[in-house]
Amino acid sequence: MTVGEPKTKEEYEKIIKECTQALKSSSINPQTFIKRANAYEQLENYEEAFKDVRNALSLDHSNKQYIEKAHQILKKSTDKVNSRTPTNIVRTLIADCCNESEDIKKRVESAERLAALTKDIAFAKITGQEGGVEFIVNALMNEVNKKDNQEFRIRLRMALIGILSKVSGVKEYTTLILERINKTSISLLIDTADEKRAFLGMDLLKTLFNTAIDLPLNKIRILAQAREISLDHLCNILTQNVNTNIKVNSVHTIINIIVDKSSAIAFTGTSGFAILLGCAAEKDDRIKPMVALAVSRIISHMNGEDKSIRESCESNISNWLNADKESEKIKGLSALASVFQANVDVGKSILLSKGFLADIMDTIDFESEQFQTLFIDVLSQACADKVCRQNIAERCTGFLLKNLKLESKNEIRIDSALVLTKLMFIRREITDMLLKEENLSDSFINRIIDDKRDLNSRTNAIEGLSYMTIFAPIKEKIAKNDTFLKSLTDLAKCENQPLQYGITTIIDNITQYPRELTEEEKQLKKIKEFSKEQSVIKDDERDKAEYVVKRIENVLKNNGILTLIALSKTESVNAHESLSQIFLNIVTEKKFRGQVVQQGGVKVLFKMVGKGNTEKGIMLATQALAKIAITMDPRLAFKSAKATDLVRPLIIMCKKGSLLQQFEALMALTNLGSVDDDLRMKILKEDGIKAMESLQFTENVMVRRAATEALCNMMYEPEVYTSYIQSPSKIKLLVALSDVEDFETRRAASGALAVLSQAEEITQHIKKVNYGYEVIKSLLEDKSEELQHRGAEITKNIIINSKKGDENLNRLKNMGCIKQLEVLTHSRLPAISRCAVEALLWIRKNNLL
Repeated sequence: MTVGEPKTKEEYEKIIKECTQALKSSSINPQTFIKRANAYEQLENYEEAFKDVRNALSLDHSNKQYIEKAHQILKKSTDKVNSRTPTNIVRTLIADCCNESEDIKKRVESAERLAALTKDIAFAKITGQEGGVEFIVNALMNEVNKKDNQEFRIRLRMALIGILSKVSGVKEYTTLILERINKTSISLLIDTADEKRAFLGMDLLKTLFNTAIDLPLNKIRILAQAREISLDHLCNILTQNVNTNIKVNSVHTIINIIVDKSSAIAFTGTSGFAILLGCAAEKDDRIKPMVALAVSRIISHMNGEDKSIRESCESNISNWLNADKESEKIKGLSALASVFQANVDVGKSILLSKGFLADIMDTIDFESEQFQTLFIDVLSQACADKVCRQNIAERCTGFLLKNLKLESKNEIRIDSALVLTKLMFIRREITDMLLKEENLSDSFINRIIDDKRDLNSRTNAIEGLSYMTIFAPIKEKIAKNDTFLKSLTDLAKCENQPLQYGITTIIDNITQYPRELTEEEKQLKKIKEFSKEQSVIKDDERDKAEYVVKRIENVLKNNGILTLIALSKTESVNAHESLSQIFLNIVTEKKFRGQVVQQGGVKVLFKMVGKGNTEKGIMLATQALAKIAITMDPRLAFKSAKATDLVRPLIIMCKKGSLLQQFEALMALTNLGSVDDDLRMKILKEDGIKAMESLQFTENVMVRRAATEALCNMMYEPEVYTSYIQSPSKIKLLVALSDVEDFETRRAASGALAVLSQAEEITQHIKKVNYGYEVIKSLLEDKSEELQHRGAEITKNIIINSKKGDENLNRLKNMGCIKQLEVLTHSRLPAISRCAVEALLWIRKNNLL
């Protein structure tokens, strides 16, 4: 470019003024920006000169003269400023790595250094500010036809893409990068010749489109165009003969690019969506679940308005199934299976569309074994929906039952059995047929323990077995198979929710104790027996508690706790509820509680009590921890911090749990309250006293007793002690409970009174209870030495807190309490005799009577 150059400063300033005016008054022209940049350059105002060159480049991306001018200004700027400021360092590196005239080795070193620096967001911002996007994209474009120094060229491209990836995370510069995405640049960014280079470019797209969320409305067109080009390229990669890892990451990138409703709807109408859906038929086990995930994410972005994806899925799947080629039919069924995995409602709308299921059933016997196997897999997925189950039971039962006889086609036989297990509760004859096939469960077990099988096949077998373990004979068979139980440990570590949930269900079923029927359920059962109505699940001797204990013992012997620990890493709340139930099943028997503690089960239970569990599951986990806390020293069973963490869930269970759960929560709190002051203070802070006192009024004797025992342990807490001193009604209740029929309740209530009666205010409260002295006398005369001791302690404290002439002393004497004290001085228990002697000596010493 040749530009006439004025000689004086004033002339340069005049050019600047004229160009500025021209840019304001007429259409923006890149040449005007360059003319003003030249003037700024002559005045050594490189900052403004560089800005104008960038503006020119934004209007004409690939103009080589503008790029050369930018490099020229950058070089002059860095020569003028010798300080090693971050801005100057970035300028120098941009100039060096993007300048084609530089030595290739120096360019690579500069690019790799800048790539390292831009990992820091501050340097990424500076790179964007200093024109990094424009120069780097142009530098990449210039690499298209370069054949020399391939080793350095590859390193340069990777470093340049790495820089762009970091800058794409800065929102101010996303539009600049989006504008430069076209069919040529996208091919450079994602180089499928090398896995590492492809991943680098895909990471750039993930960052870019996630950063581009909420762009201004005037930039939406640019975003949509860049997204369309990127998705089209990624979907084309799925049709190519490239490394499978690249295909998997392509699907992952597609998921990350489609981030909202508009992009989801736009994509479902493209040929790219059909390509993605068709990838469900890929042989690699990793791609099919990725396709299901992609479809699931697209549907979730649509917020219920999924008509377009329903129509697109149905159209593509129908076309494939109606094709003559076997490979196309396989693609259709594979796609439908993935759709069911993604969203049952969308899959259901296709399967139950008019004629769809009937057409397949008309020709199913003539289809290949692979087609039949895939169709059975679709039916298995569809059974997640009640309406689908009913339709499958009506239309497909004959086909599935016939397959049970195909000994020569064991895979189809087992897969058919899996679907039939899901239909058991719809048609009784299915259950009868399955139970007659004695070796069917063995086929499931053999498939599961065969670690050479693909994970999907083993997952299906786990699912089938999870349904069959509702029957006692199957429970017994599984519990006695050590190899099977040990194989579950490694399988449980797989990050596969259906697999993990299936394993959880199996262990839950084989460790489940028989549930005690309500009176209503007992009556209903009698009616059914009278009418000879048969249940799918018959009563079986092997469902009794003694069999369950043996099964649990064998589960624990074969890495049971390790399996449960592995399963706890799932994010499924339903699985967490089942895990909580399993632990409760295990710790129901006292002898297993130590194993749970020793092998790390307590840590899992505390996790189950936290977030990520159902309300019922939290209660079950809390109950399991309560059982451990009841029979084991909390200082050994739980670390001190964990024991404190258990207090709140226990108190919640006191408020919301069943009678049994309330009883066990109170028993656990009794044990915790006996440990130390910190735990008692925690119980107090969590409003535990109020919960305990509330349960003292329940009609259930055991709950009332446990509440009183828990409170008795809390009397040593000063705040609790003070609250009773200030509340005559609370003392009246304790006096009343000291006279109930239940021995343990009397013992706890009178024990609390014995502690409290050391305070004069408490003895005054006792005196005011009409029947108080009668209760004291009954304690003194009780056959139990424990109650005698409590009665003697209360009597002694009343005497010590009385003065001469106190009419209450005469009442004690007239009631025969003083005489009974004399009897107790001869007690064989030193504590009782000592207490009685102290009381009588106090009377004599102070001449009270």
